[in-house]
Amino acid sequence: MTSRSLATMESSIFARFKTANSIETWILNRLGMIGLTMPWGTVYLHPDHATDEHLWRHEAWHLHQIVRDGPLTFSVRYLWHLAISGYRANPYEIEAYANDHSWPPGYGPEQLI
Repeated sequence: MTSRSLATMESSIFARFKTANSIETWILNRLGMIGLTMPWGTVYLHPDHATDEHLWRHEAWHLHQIVRDGPLTFSVRYLWHLAISGYRANPYEIEAYANDHSWPPGYGPEQLI
């Protein structure tokens, strides 16, 4: 992804995507994550991976899941599945990984036009 396309995306619905500051980066490192989508719709990206379009698409799928299921339902179910099944067997992660080759409906760069 070019810096120009990132700048365009950041001025749109992708303004929810944020390169993590030093404290947020520390948290991501402690969790072993490169991206984290919060129920209120902010996506924190590790600075070393902030231009990774694959990561942007994966996290966009989580935004789509939050809108589809609602923030509270998403949060409770996500944490439940994480506790019971672990990260890779979490149905939300399975869906995001299975589809992160493309943008979820309404979230891709084509929405910028």
